[in-house]
Amino acid sequence: MHANNETGTIEPIEACARIAREHRVLFHTDAAQSVGKIATRVEELGVDLLSIAGHKLYAPKGIGALYIRTGVRLEPLIHGAGHERGRRAGTESALLSSALGTACAIARDLSFVPEMQRLRDLFWDLLQERFGTRVVLNGHPDRRLPNTLNASFVGRVGADILAAMPEVAASTGSACHSGQIRLSPVLAAMGLAAEVGMGTHGIRSPDLLMDRMLGTNVDPGSGLSRRRAWRGMRIALELLCYWIVAASIQEQQKFRGQIGGEFSGHMG
Repeated sequence: MHANNETGTIEPIEACARIAREHRVLFHTDAAQSVGKIATRVEELGVDLLSIAGHKLYAPKGIGALYIRTGVRLEPLIHGAGHERGRRAGTESALLSSALGTACAIARDLSFVPEMQRLRDLFWDLLQERFGTRVVLNGHPDRRLPNTLNASFVGRVGADILAAMPEVAASTGSACHSGQIRLSPVLAAMGLAAEVGMGTHGIRSPDLLMDRMLGTNVDPGSGLSRRRAWRGMRIALELLCYWIVAASIQEQQKFRGQIGGEFSGHMG
């Protein structure tokens, strides 16, 4: 896995591939999470195989791609015909293939990444200001995807927090089975204590999150000044921090009424 799907941590694929090559072992990496967020070049990574999923970079679901280094031979996935150079029998979808190609062409432009990472870091800074040691960052502090923030609220259950703030889109990183909320296998493997891991939230693409919360598209090059845009973002993040600790929907509604005029004034 080039980048973890929950924490965003970027794994040392180059070093792993080098070790595998020294022992004449083929090396594959799943780059579904990283394509379109960071540079993903097979020659630099040194891998023999690399797979991507279309829907992770805004192509339709149902299409993906597998890079196979020249000289590597694979057993066909489906036998019966010679499609895809004998690797998978069955007629390909020209529509999905074209859509994936277009999405990949767009995803090559990573000029937006610094701004996305700045928003992610701003969000984390505000969470730390508000909660201090009650919030914990999961994953590598630096080597992680620019669009991913995975944090745990100590002593709380992530599902309960999300239930109290329907306006915010996030994932808890845990699965509910038979009425039981379980710690994410990823966080468990990292050695995260249950009282910390159960309060985990993962938020991706914070640039889109900010746009939704502000009700506008913040373009640094537009007429909206950067200073005013960041001020509005800070207010939006302050609201999100409050929602996280709100005890009930009623308290949230009461709070919205108190600050509604001020928030509208900043954005008017």
